[in-house]
Amino acid sequence: SNSFLSLTLSMSKRNSAAKSASEAKSEPPFKRLKVSEFDHSIDDLLNNENVSKIVSMAATKNYKLGKNVKRILIQFVSRDGNKTGHPIDVGVGFDHRQLSPLINAVLKQSEEPLPYSFYYNHALSSSSSSTPSTSTSSSDHTETNTEIVTSLRKMIESHNTQYADQAPMLISTENILKVIYEPQSLFRVQPVARCTANLPGHTEAILNVSIRGDCLQIASGSGDSTIRLWHTLTQSPSNILKGHRHWVLCVEYSPNGKYLASADMNGELFLWHTDSGNKVGRYPIQAHRKCVTCISWEPFHLNKGLCQRLCTSSKDKLIKIWNTRTRTCVFALSGHSDAVTNVKWGG
Repeated sequence: SNSFLSLTLSMSKRNSAAKSASEAKSEPPFKRLKVSEFDHSIDDLLNNENVSKIVSMAATKNYKLGKNVKRILIQFVSRDGNKTGHPIDVGVGFDHRQLSPLINAVLKQSEEPLPYSFYYNHALSSSSSSTPSTSTSSSDHTETNTEIVTSLRKMIESHNTQYADQAPMLISTENILKVIYEPQSLFRVQPVARCTANLPGHTEAILNVSIRGDCLQIASGSGDSTIRLWHTLTQSPSNILKGHRHWVLCVEYSPNGKYLASADMNGELFLWHTDSGNKVGRYPIQAHRKCVTCISWEPFHLNKGLCQRLCTSSKDKLIKIWNTRTRTCVFALSGHSDAVTNVKWGG
């Protein structure tokens, strides 16, 4: 009985082993997928019948230039597609600051170089040299415009990554890279080295000048005890303000441009209408015991444009705040041990 039982068990094991072998022959063995295979044989893996289902995924390509890529040939091209000079061998680390001296040298303007901006435009680069922009519309030119603000290496890598799904748009370092240049400024600001107008009239030295806020009128105070108002457009005098009995040391327009305050060597303060040239109210007033050195109005935004207060400084060591409507001193600031030569109303 024991031998019969052992024979039965051995036969059942053989049958199960044979069944497993037949099942294994009917189903192909499962193939393990390595991550490294995705970069080299992605098509073989997708066509492999042993793979039941692979999740759809795009193979990530590396568009960084190799370490062995150190130089590239560039060709400067104007905006209309005309070549400038011959191809130049430069390092891939060149940026716009290093390209600027090159284009100035090519254009033979190294003595007076101009600042330039540089771009890569695929439409111009892919067009022929004979007809640079006939086969591509202007919209294509702007769509592929890439300003070169970093190194050429980074620009190429960024461009190829952006247009990874468009093979014709990719930049190859084996071809000549066409770089479009554009001047940032077509003129130079020349210093004012000449007199634009000569306004005669004062018989003594001009001691102070002030310009109205709209730049249409200039006031000049002189040692001849007069103030002249000048029209800037016609470059001619509009009014002569008389009333001071000594040198006019200070003239200052109000922020709204309606009034002109002036002070002289005697410490007298005047207020004038800028349009008519007439004195305001019962001016002048004796503002200081000594000469007035400076006048400053209260800022426009602090008084809602009323322009009713100003301050004066003097050699009597005082700063005074005046109400121009009431002709009264609001308060005086003392403490200086010597003459106050300048004052500014801030805020």
